[in-house]
Amino acid sequence: MTRGAQLKAYIQSLKGADQKNDEVFHKIVEQGMDIMQLLDSDLAHEFNVSRPTVNRWRSGANAPHPALRKHVFAWLHKRAATLHARELVEA
Repeated sequence: MTRGAQLKAYIQSLKGADQKNDEVFHKIVEQGMDIMQLLDSDLAHEFNVSRPTVNRWRSGANAPHPALRKHVFAWLHKRAATLHARELVEA
């Protein structure tokens, strides 16, 4: 699967994701960071948390408060959409 196709599928998965479910949050964060080649420090900087906190989000050890999850999902969606648009232009 091409990166553009991965981004498109990821964007679709974000739209229907249950943001209150810890397991869904973990999978969305892990998948998004892998597809978009993000580092723990990228999310840590964006949401003013530590890298170990982001690592725990990725691993499923814990998840942020639902109010912050909403912002994480929105940020991941915006970033994926931007990268997907770039992929389309470059193709």
